[in-house]
Amino acid sequence: MDYFNFIAIMLYAIQRDMIGCSVIDVINSIDNERMELSRVDYLGVVVEDALRDHYLYAVSFGVYNKYLEDKRFYQGLLPF
Repeated sequence: MDYFNFIAIMLYAIQRDMIGCSVIDVINSIDNERMELSRVDYLGVVVEDALRDHYLYAVSFGVYNKYLEDKRFYQGLLPF
């Protein structure tokens, strides 16, 4: 599991109030929601949602805000 995927899994857990759950439970929930998307593609969608919430609606993700403000973190998501 690389850095991006771990942060995306944590953002998913924060967005869905699963902070007290194990990582396995969070991954199982991701697998139930992702339908035909690959897990990596779905985690990209999760990060895009978190970025939108963070910048448009001023949602705070606590210590994970620093990752959302680091352009190197989400550089792989952007097409340009």
